[in-house]
Amino acid sequence: GYPCGIGVPGHEGAGVIIETGEKVTGFKPGDRVAMTGFGSGGLPQYFGGLHAQYVVRDPHWIEKIGEQLSYDEAAPAELVGCLVNAFNRAYSLFGKIVAVSGLGCAGILALQLARLSGAIQVVGIDIIEERLQLGKDSGADEVYNPKTSNFERLKKEKVDIVIDCSGNALSIQNSFLIAKDEVVLFGYTDEDIIVDQSIWFHSELTIKNAAVLGKNPKSTFETAVKLLNLKKITTKPIITKTMPLSSYVDALDM
Repeated sequence: GYPCGIGVPGHEGAGVIIETGEKVTGFKPGDRVAMTGFGSGGLPQYFGGLHAQYVVRDPHWIEKIGEQLSYDEAAPAELVGCLVNAFNRAYSLFGKIVAVSGLGCAGILALQLARLSGAIQVVGIDIIEERLQLGKDSGADEVYNPKTSNFERLKKEKVDIVIDCSGNALSIQNSFLIAKDEVVLFGYTDEDIIVDQSIWFHSELTIKNAAVLGKNPKSTFETAVKLLNLKKITTKPIITKTMPLSSYVDALDM
Protein backbone atom coordinates (compact mmCIF):
# COMPACT_ATOMS: atom_id res chain seq x y z
CA GLY A 1 0.00 0.00 0.00
CA TYR A 2 0.89 3.67 -0.26
CA PRO A 3 2.49 5.75 1.04
CA CYS A 4 5.47 3.42 1.25
CA GLY A 5 8.17 3.69 3.89
CA ILE A 6 11.81 4.48 3.13
CA GLY A 7 13.33 1.99 0.71
CA VAL A 8 10.02 0.40 -0.28
CA PRO A 9 9.59 -1.00 -2.84
CA GLY A 10 12.90 -2.73 -3.32
CA HIS A 11 13.14 -6.46 -3.18
CA GLU A 12 16.56 -8.07 -3.44
CA GLY A 13 20.12 -6.88 -3.51
CA ALA A 14 23.74 -7.11 -2.50
CA GLY A 15 26.11 -4.95 -0.51
CA VAL A 16 28.74 -4.73 2.20
CA ILE A 17 28.04 -5.09 5.92
CA ILE A 18 28.66 -1.82 7.76
CA GLU A 19 27.58 -2.85 11.25
CA THR A 20 26.25 -5.93 13.04
CA GLY A 21 24.04 -6.38 16.08
CA GLU A 22 25.67 -7.61 19.28
CA LYS A 23 24.14 -11.10 18.99
CA VAL A 24 25.12 -11.64 15.35
CA THR A 25 27.63 -14.42 14.70
CA GLY A 26 29.16 -15.55 11.43
CA PHE A 27 29.14 -12.09 9.85
CA LYS A 28 31.26 -9.01 10.41
CA PRO A 29 31.65 -5.50 8.99
CA GLY A 30 33.33 -5.64 5.60
CA ASP A 31 31.69 -8.91 4.53
CA ARG A 32 30.23 -8.79 1.03
CA VAL A 33 26.74 -10.34 0.95
CA ALA A 34 23.66 -11.01 -1.16
CA MET A 35 20.29 -10.59 0.53
CA THR A 36 16.70 -11.61 0.02
CA GLY A 37 13.54 -9.54 0.04
CA PHE A 38 12.80 -10.63 3.60
CA GLY A 39 13.42 -7.91 6.18
CA SER A 40 14.02 -8.16 9.91
CA GLY A 41 11.19 -9.63 11.91
CA GLY A 42 9.39 -7.23 14.22
CA LEU A 43 10.91 -4.09 12.72
CA PRO A 44 8.90 -1.42 10.87
CA GLN A 45 7.85 -2.20 7.31
CA TYR A 46 10.42 0.03 5.67
CA PHE A 47 13.28 -2.16 6.85
CA GLY A 48 12.03 -4.70 4.32
CA GLY A 49 12.84 -2.43 1.39
CA LEU A 50 16.10 -2.38 -0.56
CA HIS A 51 15.83 0.83 -2.58
CA ALA A 52 17.91 2.67 0.00
CA GLN A 53 21.55 3.30 0.81
CA TYR A 54 21.37 1.43 4.14
CA VAL A 55 19.06 -1.44 5.06
CA VAL A 56 18.68 -3.84 7.95
CA ARG A 57 18.61 -7.60 7.42
CA ASP A 58 18.24 -10.57 9.72
CA PRO A 59 21.44 -12.63 9.24
CA HIS A 60 19.23 -15.60 8.37
CA TRP A 61 18.47 -13.90 5.05
CA ILE A 62 21.95 -12.98 3.85
CA GLU A 63 24.75 -15.05 2.30
CA LYS A 64 28.39 -14.17 1.72
CA ILE A 65 29.56 -13.63 -1.83
CA GLY A 66 33.08 -14.08 -3.19
CA GLU A 67 35.34 -11.30 -4.42
CA GLN A 68 34.98 -12.69 -7.95
CA LEU A 69 31.28 -11.78 -7.94
CA SER A 70 30.28 -8.15 -8.44
CA TYR A 71 27.44 -6.63 -6.43
CA ASP A 72 25.49 -6.19 -9.68
CA GLU A 73 25.82 -9.90 -10.47
CA ALA A 74 24.91 -10.92 -6.92
CA ALA A 75 21.92 -8.59 -6.53
CA PRO A 76 19.41 -10.93 -8.32
CA ALA A 77 20.40 -13.90 -6.13
CA GLU A 78 16.90 -14.26 -4.72
CA LEU A 79 15.46 -14.50 -8.25
CA VAL A 80 17.98 -17.27 -8.91
CA GLY A 81 16.80 -18.92 -5.69
CA CYS A 82 13.16 -18.76 -6.76
CA LEU A 83 14.13 -20.51 -9.99
CA VAL A 84 16.14 -23.13 -8.07
CA ASN A 85 12.93 -23.89 -6.19
CA ALA A 86 11.00 -24.20 -9.47
CA PHE A 87 13.57 -26.61 -10.89
CA ASN A 88 13.54 -28.63 -7.66
CA ARG A 89 9.78 -28.95 -8.10
CA ALA A 90 10.18 -30.38 -11.61
CA TYR A 91 10.85 -33.96 -12.58
CA SER A 92 14.44 -34.74 -13.51
CA LEU A 93 15.46 -32.69 -16.56
CA PHE A 94 18.37 -34.96 -17.42
CA GLY A 95 18.19 -36.02 -21.05
CA LYS A 96 14.91 -34.16 -21.58
CA ILE A 97 13.81 -31.50 -24.07
CA VAL A 98 12.94 -28.47 -21.95
CA ALA A 99 11.22 -25.27 -23.01
CA VAL A 100 11.32 -21.99 -21.12
CA SER A 101 8.37 -19.74 -21.92
CA GLY A 102 8.88 -16.04 -21.25
CA LEU A 103 12.44 -14.81 -21.71
CA GLY A 104 12.50 -11.94 -19.26
CA CYS A 105 14.96 -11.86 -16.37
CA ALA A 106 13.69 -15.14 -14.92
CA GLY A 107 13.48 -16.90 -18.27
CA ILE A 108 17.04 -16.07 -19.28
CA LEU A 109 18.31 -17.50 -15.99
CA ALA A 110 16.01 -20.53 -16.40
CA LEU A 111 17.62 -21.36 -19.74
CA GLN A 112 20.96 -21.61 -17.96
CA LEU A 113 19.54 -23.74 -15.15
CA ALA A 114 17.89 -26.08 -17.66
CA ARG A 115 21.25 -26.67 -19.34
CA LEU A 116 22.93 -27.11 -15.94
CA SER A 117 20.24 -29.64 -14.97
CA GLY A 118 21.12 -31.90 -17.88
CA ALA A 119 18.51 -31.00 -20.49
CA ILE A 120 19.52 -32.48 -23.84
CA GLN A 121 17.84 -29.62 -25.72
CA VAL A 122 16.67 -26.21 -24.47
CA VAL A 123 13.98 -24.19 -26.24
CA GLY A 124 13.16 -20.52 -25.60
CA ILE A 125 9.75 -18.94 -26.24
CA ASP A 126 8.83 -15.24 -26.33
CA ILE A 127 6.97 -12.72 -28.48
CA ILE A 128 9.70 -10.06 -28.32
CA GLU A 129 12.44 -10.50 -30.92
CA GLU A 130 15.17 -8.92 -28.80
CA ARG A 131 14.46 -11.43 -26.05
CA LEU A 132 14.56 -14.31 -28.51
CA GLN A 133 18.05 -13.23 -29.55
CA LEU A 134 19.09 -12.91 -25.90
CA GLY A 135 17.70 -16.41 -25.40
CA LYS A 136 19.96 -17.74 -28.16
CA ASP A 137 22.92 -15.95 -26.61
CA SER A 138 22.05 -17.46 -23.21
CA GLY A 139 22.01 -21.09 -24.28
CA ALA A 140 18.76 -21.84 -26.11
CA ASP A 141 19.19 -24.32 -28.95
CA GLU A 142 16.02 -23.06 -30.63
CA VAL A 143 13.71 -20.09 -30.06
CA TYR A 144 10.06 -19.66 -31.05
CA ASN A 145 7.65 -16.75 -31.28
CA PRO A 146 4.09 -17.99 -30.54
CA LYS A 147 2.73 -15.35 -32.93
CA THR A 148 4.48 -16.92 -35.93
CA SER A 149 3.60 -20.01 -37.95
CA ASN A 150 6.64 -22.02 -36.88
CA PHE A 151 5.14 -22.32 -33.40
CA GLU A 152 2.64 -24.77 -34.87
CA ARG A 153 5.54 -27.17 -35.43
CA LEU A 154 6.38 -26.97 -31.73
CA LYS A 155 2.78 -27.83 -30.88
CA LYS A 156 3.03 -30.95 -33.04
CA GLU A 157 6.49 -32.11 -31.99
CA LYS A 158 6.16 -30.98 -28.34
CA VAL A 159 8.77 -30.89 -25.57
CA ASP A 160 9.05 -32.97 -22.42
CA ILE A 161 8.85 -30.21 -19.79
CA VAL A 162 7.92 -26.51 -19.86
CA ILE A 163 9.09 -24.00 -17.26
CA ASP A 164 6.65 -21.10 -17.72
CA CYS A 165 8.21 -17.81 -16.63
CA SER A 166 5.79 -15.57 -18.52
CA GLY A 167 3.16 -14.68 -15.97
CA ASN A 168 0.75 -14.49 -18.91
CA ALA A 169 -2.46 -16.52 -19.19
CA LEU A 170 -2.21 -17.10 -22.94
CA SER A 171 1.40 -18.19 -22.64
CA ILE A 172 0.47 -20.63 -19.90
CA GLN A 173 -2.25 -22.11 -22.13
CA ASN A 174 0.34 -22.52 -24.89
CA SER A 175 2.60 -24.28 -22.40
CA PHE A 176 -0.14 -26.85 -21.78
CA LEU A 177 -0.32 -27.44 -25.54
CA ILE A 178 3.38 -28.09 -26.12
CA ALA A 179 4.29 -30.15 -23.04
CA LYS A 180 4.33 -33.94 -23.15
CA ASP A 181 4.83 -34.58 -19.45
CA GLU A 182 4.95 -31.55 -17.18
CA VAL A 183 4.46 -27.80 -16.84
CA VAL A 184 6.01 -25.90 -13.92
CA LEU A 185 4.37 -22.52 -13.36
CA PHE A 186 7.02 -20.08 -12.18
CA GLY A 187 5.48 -16.85 -13.50
CA TYR A 188 2.42 -15.54 -11.65
CA THR A 189 -0.74 -14.00 -13.05
CA ASP A 190 -4.07 -12.83 -11.65
CA GLU A 191 -5.67 -13.46 -15.04
CA ASP A 192 -8.12 -16.32 -15.47
CA ILE A 193 -6.58 -19.29 -17.26
CA ILE A 194 -8.86 -21.32 -19.52
CA VAL A 195 -8.24 -25.04 -19.10
CA ASP A 196 -9.12 -27.65 -21.72
CA GLN A 197 -9.05 -30.76 -19.57
CA SER A 198 -8.89 -33.02 -22.63
CA ILE A 199 -5.34 -31.78 -23.24
CA TRP A 200 -4.33 -32.78 -19.72
CA PHE A 201 -6.35 -35.98 -19.88
CA HIS A 202 -4.82 -37.45 -23.03
CA SER A 203 -1.23 -36.55 -22.14
CA GLU A 204 -1.60 -37.22 -18.40
CA LEU A 205 0.04 -33.84 -17.97
CA THR A 206 1.40 -32.89 -14.56
CA ILE A 207 1.02 -29.24 -13.51
CA LYS A 208 3.14 -27.88 -10.68
CA ASN A 209 3.34 -24.48 -9.07
CA ALA A 210 6.53 -22.95 -7.66
CA ALA A 211 6.07 -20.33 -4.96
CA VAL A 212 8.96 -17.89 -4.45
CA LEU A 213 11.76 -19.62 -2.49
CA GLY A 214 9.57 -22.61 -1.64
CA LYS A 215 9.21 -24.53 1.59
CA ASN A 216 12.92 -24.39 2.49
CA PRO A 217 13.78 -20.78 1.61
CA LYS A 218 17.06 -20.58 3.54
CA SER A 219 18.48 -23.68 1.87
CA THR A 220 17.21 -22.59 -1.54
CA PHE A 221 18.84 -19.17 -1.20
CA GLU A 222 22.13 -20.76 -0.10
CA THR A 223 22.09 -22.92 -3.24
CA ALA A 224 21.46 -19.88 -5.45
CA VAL A 225 24.41 -17.97 -4.00
CA LYS A 226 26.66 -21.03 -4.39
CA LEU A 227 25.70 -21.26 -8.07
CA LEU A 228 26.60 -17.60 -8.53
CA ASN A 229 29.82 -17.81 -6.52
CA LEU A 230 30.95 -20.83 -8.53
CA LYS A 231 30.00 -19.11 -11.81
CA LYS A 232 27.74 -22.03 -12.73
CA ILE A 233 25.21 -19.49 -13.95
CA THR A 234 25.56 -15.77 -14.64
CA THR A 235 23.18 -12.86 -14.18
CA LYS A 236 25.20 -10.60 -16.50
CA PRO A 237 22.78 -11.02 -19.48
CA ILE A 238 19.87 -9.55 -17.50
CA ILE A 239 21.74 -6.44 -16.34
CA THR A 240 21.13 -3.70 -18.91
CA LYS A 241 22.10 -0.59 -16.95
CA THR A 242 23.44 0.45 -13.55
CA MET A 243 22.22 3.74 -12.07
CA PRO A 244 22.85 5.65 -8.83
CA LEU A 245 20.14 5.96 -6.20
CA SER A 246 19.92 9.68 -7.04
CA SER A 247 18.51 8.63 -10.45
CA TYR A 248 15.85 6.44 -8.85
CA VAL A 249 12.88 8.11 -10.57
CA ASP A 250 14.62 7.93 -13.97
CA ALA A 251 15.27 4.23 -13.39
CA LEU A 252 11.60 3.59 -12.65
CA ASP A 253 10.60 5.49 -15.78
CA MET A 254 12.91 3.23 -17.84
